[in-house]
Amino acid sequence: MGWDVFMDLFHSTVYFLLCETLVVFIGTTSAFIKVPLSVIHGIKGESLVLLVEYTFPTEGRNIQGNWQLRRANNTMHLVTFRDSFPIHDMAMESINKFSLHPPNASLLINKLEDSDDGEYTIQINVKYKELVKTQNQTIRVTVNVPVSKPTVHMEPASAAVEDVDNVTMTCSVEYGTRVVYQWLHGGSPIPSNPRYTFSADHRKLVISLAKKGDIGKYICVASNLVSKMWSEPAQLNVFYGPYHLKVNSDIGLQTRQVFTVNAGETVLFHCSADSNPPNTYAWIHKVNNMTKEIMTGPHFIVNSGEITLTNEYMCCAYNNITKKQDETQFTVIVANLVIKQMYSRPLMEQKRPHLSGHEDATDDFGIYEFIAIPGPSEPTRVSNRSLSELDSVHGPNSHTTIYEVIRYVPEASSTAPVK
Repeated sequence: MGWDVFMDLFHSTVYFLLCETLVVFIGTTSAFIKVPLSVIHGIKGESLVLLVEYTFPTEGRNIQGNWQLRRANNTMHLVTFRDSFPIHDMAMESINKFSLHPPNASLLINKLEDSDDGEYTIQINVKYKELVKTQNQTIRVTVNVPVSKPTVHMEPASAAVEDVDNVTMTCSVEYGTRVVYQWLHGGSPIPSNPRYTFSADHRKLVISLAKKGDIGKYICVASNLVSKMWSEPAQLNVFYGPYHLKVNSDIGLQTRQVFTVNAGETVLFHCSADSNPPNTYAWIHKVNNMTKEIMTGPHFIVNSGEITLTNEYMCCAYNNITKKQDETQFTVIVANLVIKQMYSRPLMEQKRPHLSGHEDATDDFGIYEFIAIPGPSEPTRVSNRSLSELDSVHGPNSHTTIYEVIRYVPEASSTAPVK
């Protein structure tokens, strides 16, 4: 009975001392070496250190180990060490290729080459008194060549025609490994677009049926694990239009596409449209259902003293590259002539019975100009008009309201060239 108690106490003491030794040896964790980085991206031609850190005090301990390089098809022994002293394999072509990097078992690789790409494993044995502990750690090393500045080749090189041409951009680098490509438009990554197609490696960008919105600067960004470079901007030009054709005037009152001017005024009209390259313009005069080209260019000058009561014109814009055209019609009214014509009507015609205005709806279509004729003691008033030389009419029953209907039917844009 006493012997059994003694043996139990002995075993407990040995177990306690063993556990204490392990704690002193390796601390509170089972790992007594560690590597800060499990993957390291090196640069070809430069040196690289594979860091190893000890997590235990090295004094009084016998440390031995070795480094190995494992590639896809073989494993090569690099160096054996004892404490901080390397023992090279003399069969290696160069004993200066690999060396320890004290004060620990870190490995220094001199001048990385493509063949140095692989997994580096350190196996370390630490002996403390009678206790030996072994541990392995692996570091993955990639050997990379920094990318050169990329260049962009664009086809077509000059410009594309909207809705006709496809645009292909190809990015190239002179050197670099594991290259990844990205495209920027206007300084921002290109958003998802069904007309944009990339090659598998994003080196090539194809824009199907170029649009106006594709105009701008394109930059190719080439990068890998150790570098990033930007190409010079490649400018894409797209021929488009004409869009948003309109006619403006420097004087006169404009209501939609009707211009009201005073007799004797010289009026400058300007025709404009969004187009690349700039459009060619032609001005057409419509008289008695006949059309006549009277001028070319973006500007048209009319002397209202030389035209009749109402005149219909048309501006035609044509893009010589896209072969597209657009046209817009407008009417010029000489306001003084309208008033004089109204005043010259017989009084009975002015006072004819009032109709509902809806006997024939097609006759009602147009732009209505309401003019109040003042009485003897009232100042001259013309609603929303700046008219000169307005004739006054006075009479016992002349304070009334009359109107003139200016017929205007917009004509749809045509795609046929101007004859």
